[in-house]
Amino acid sequence: MSHAPDEIRAELDRILGADVLAGATRLSRLLRYIVERTISGEGDQLKEYVLGVEVFDRPPSYDPRLDSIVRVEARRLRAKVEEYYLGPGAANPLVISIPRGSYVPVFSTPSPITTAAASTPDPIAPVAPTAPVAPTAPVAPIAPIVPVPWLAAGALVAAGLLGALLLTPRSQPAVPATAQASSGPSIAILPFQPYSRSEADVLLAARITDGVTGDLARLGTVSVASRTSASQFGGEDRAVRDVAAQLNVAFVMEASAISAPEGVHVQARVVDAVLDRKVWVGEYDSRVDDIQQLTRRIAQDTSTALLRVSGKR
Repeated sequence: MSHAPDEIRAELDRILGADVLAGATRLSRLLRYIVERTISGEGDQLKEYVLGVEVFDRPPSYDPRLDSIVRVEARRLRAKVEEYYLGPGAANPLVISIPRGSYVPVFSTPSPITTAAASTPDPIAPVAPTAPVAPTAPVAPIAPIVPVPWLAAGALVAAGLLGALLLTPRSQPAVPATAQASSGPSIAILPFQPYSRSEADVLLAARITDGVTGDLARLGTVSVASRTSASQFGGEDRAVRDVAAQLNVAFVMEASAISAPEGVHVQARVVDAVLDRKVWVGEYDSRVDDIQQLTRRIAQDTSTALLRVSGKR
């Protein structure tokens, strides 16, 4: 660890005091815990089970295979930290990041962009004098071409036929919405992550995933990977770029669905797989009996964001 503990703790306090974590008590607790344990040289102890017990107050019988709270909250925290460094923390002297597939934070210094090489023009090599060109022999005049009468007549007939074709009105077949979308942005909707592995939460997350995938495809504005293809990456903490490459899409949606007594809370984000950067984040609250309206809202907002982002490229 090349950075001093005090320097890291100062950066930690800046993140915890930012608006992106305002009111997110559980995420703030998770971030402070993994940073402090890493500073203490105990980063190798940051396992899913340990975080579930130490941070999220799970009992000793906690089974990460049945309760995905650590994975869900780690994804949310990773997204919040990335959002912070895209905004208020962009100019900070130290960056705290949480690599995908790990709970151990990394402390790094932003690399300055070097412009000296670009601003210094390359020396221009002297141009060698060219040898004198030898005079060429005079070119004999070309004999005039005498038009052949039947060739001229054929040319007139061909011109007439071409004009008739151009002037004849023809109806153009309409391009289906799916064909139009194939040339636009493409996205894969990864399975929404449930708050727990209870049957009710798992079914609710699957229902929202199916709804968003279907509603977005029905809009016809973007190309959507099939639900079957995207579902194979559910629960896997893999690099977005690898997932997008296998599904042949440019964008990937990651989301979580957290049930509560008063309804369901959804946090969705769209990641540009080429840049590995979030381009849109949305949070939604809905009653459980109004899921259809919820998925339509998410699909419409996602379509609008993708068309806006793609138009800037």
